[in-house]
Amino acid sequence: MLSRRHKRAIVGITGFTLLAVVILFSIGRFFSGRALERQLAEERASLRPPEPLVVTVARDTVERRRSFAARAEPWIRATLAPEIGGTVVRIGGEVGMQVTAGKELLALDDAAARTLAEAARIQAEETKRRWREVEQLVRTEAVATTDAAAAAAAAAAAAQEAERAATMLAKHRLRAPFDGTIQQRQAELGDYLQVGQTAFELVDVSRLRIVFQAGETEIGSFAPGRSVEVTFPSLNHRTATAQVRHVAPAAGPDGLFRIEAEMANPEGAIPGGLAATATAQVELYRDTLFIPTAAVRLEGARAVVHRLAGAGGPEPVTIEIGPEVDGRFPVFRGLNEGDLLLVR
Repeated sequence: MLSRRHKRAIVGITGFTLLAVVILFSIGRFFSGRALERQLAEERASLRPPEPLVVTVARDTVERRRSFAARAEPWIRATLAPEIGGTVVRIGGEVGMQVTAGKELLALDDAAARTLAEAARIQAEETKRRWREVEQLVRTEAVATTDAAAAAAAAAAAAQEAERAATMLAKHRLRAPFDGTIQQRQAELGDYLQVGQTAFELVDVSRLRIVFQAGETEIGSFAPGRSVEVTFPSLNHRTATAQVRHVAPAAGPDGLFRIEAEMANPEGAIPGGLAATATAQVELYRDTLFIPTAAVRLEGARAVVHRLAGAGGPEPVTIEIGPEVDGRFPVFRGLNEGDLLLVR
């Protein structure tokens, strides 16, 4: 068993050892820190301030294009409904069918109307025949001219009644008003349709109406006949060309003007109703001064550049610029071609 003296000796040695370790660690940290400070000082001394970039004001011809959210609508869309009520006895069109103008899409029971039309036709022919007989008798002075006038009036009235009956009979047929594709059919055989009840929806997508909106500063770029590039994101960014046909004469409540363009779609490959992007040239700067946007400092409504002016150093100059185009500003006033600008 260790004596008290030996224990004291062990504790002393351990403490001295720990103290030596701490001292040595502190010394290492000190010299390491000094070395790092010296290295940083050397690196700072080697750094050079960036040289100012100087650009030359030059002329260029640049096109500014803008894209607008658009939608491709069918050129014509019609909801078809009968003008009279009746029971459906024949269906002549199905969804997806392409039909020509005048094609019968639906027929209503017309038995009563057909009987009336036939009777009116016979009556009209009979009164016309009597009128001609009376005219012959007038020539031979067998009857008075007043009888001929009465016969003519009766014939005209009968002809009008026959025409009205034929028109009512024709209303029992619902026909396509234009060449197109049947989008919807909402009638079945045996259904009783009320007057104005929707039976078919017909669309014409051989042409598409590209509809978008633009602000007042841009509508001047969309004169009728102007070309617009149309892109369809849902069709793998397929592109086509459309021609402007109409610009609204007044802005809507949101301050934007509705613009419509026409696009050919003869095979119907592009469905109506798709979202699209309409891209067009909204401005063309011909032989105009251009400077990088980095050379311009915007101070409220002012645009300022620093122009090199010989030995006097750069001088601030207020300029008039247009909208940014691909990282450059067109300059309309304040600079001349060949001026040197400082870009920091």
